[in-house]
Amino acid sequence: MDDEPISYEEEFEELKCIGRGNFGAAFLVKHKNPPPGVTESYFIAKKIVLGQLTAREQEQALLEAQLLRNLNHINITAYKCSFIDKDVLIIIMEFCESKFLVC
Repeated sequence: MDDEPISYEEEFEELKCIGRGNFGAAFLVKHKNPPPGVTESYFIAKKIVLGQLTAREQEQALLEAQLLRNLNHINITAYKCSFIDKDVLIIIMEFCESKFLVC
């Protein structure tokens, strides 16, 4: 979906599934080639199987990725990029390591 020429498999390594829903799953992923000066970068990959969705639900899933791309708020997990690969929408979000939320 983004203008990046690299594929999901080239950029990220899936480490483990951290949750499942009706239409997909969320995975902890590691950036295969982190930027210079960064030793390791972890993210969450939200994978949505588009083939299991109605046309309206597919549109809503794509709108979610677009909304997240344009959203920048301190209380919302940051969007990194997204891909469509083999009928699966993959939204990459920042990984929050803390086990506790601070209000």
